[in-house]
Amino acid sequence: MEAKEKAAGESGPDNKSDSANNTMEKPGKLNRMLREFANGAQLHRFEAERLGDHCLHSTVSGLQARYGISFQRERVKVPNRFGSETSVCRYWLSDDSLARAREIVDLGGAA
Repeated sequence: MEAKEKAAGESGPDNKSDSANNTMEKPGKLNRMLREFANGAQLHRFEAERLGDHCLHSTVSGLQARYGISFQRERVKVPNRFGSETSVCRYWLSDDSLARAREIVDLGGAA
């Protein structure tokens, strides 16, 4: 049997080119969530869940590491399904990082 080999720059289902990845794929979770925060969102884990983020603290950590931005945090109590309250952390971009995040997602630096 003779194996077929793809040329180094050839695109296909198993070997996507970089340009195809940048223009054809949906934005990943980090980019989606960065856009939410750049639009002024303040989220805790249950609000982020509705946006498709199942682990908000990891997303915030990833955004900080990737883009060098910082988040403000506040512990808040929210109602839970058992009739009591649960303590969660609410995250939002710090003032100095909000403009940077807007530049990254191409929203412009001003509010």
